[in-house]
This record gives sequence, structure tokens and C-alpha cells, in this order.
Amino acid sequence: MIHRLPHQAFQVCLISTTSKSGVRNIAPYSMVMPVSHNPPIYAIGSDKGRDTYRNIVETKDFAKQKGQLDPLFYVQGAYFRLGRYVEKR
Repeated sequence: MIHRLPHQAFQVCLISTTSKSGVRNIAPYSMVMPVSHNPPIYAIGSDKGRDTYRNIVETKDFAKQKGQLDPLFYVQGAYFRLGRYVEKR
């Protein structure tokens, strides 16, 4: 089931990372701000306890994807394709 938000006041980006041990992670973020166009630099607001934050600090690498459709479509699609591989806590 795809949920629809009545009003979307923010753009959701998907941030994908990989840990040092090779565990892949993808997470929706709404606190993403461009800092520089050339070179492309982005600031991401994240809690220090999240896997995404830890992976970026450890590897200094991530990919940002700005969604073109309803962001929940992307999040649910990522879960259904990758959810069985995600380490549950």
C-alpha cells in the first residue's frame, strides 16, 4: 500500500551508504542542504546514532538521490527490494 501525504512541504532525498564491512544502507532524509555547486557539497542533518551518519564518518562516502516522485514510493520500493537484507536490531 502506498500512503499519500496531504501536503508535502519538504523535499525528501535518499542517502545511500556502505559501511566499512560492506553492509549497504539507504535512508530518507529531508534535512539536506546544498553548500557548494562546484564542487558539489551537501550538508546533511542526521542523528549521530544513525547508521547513515556512522557510515559517512567512517568511509567519507555517500550518494544522494533526489526523488522525482512521491518519496514514500522510493522508500517503500527500497524496503521491498532490500528489506530482507537489512540487519534488524
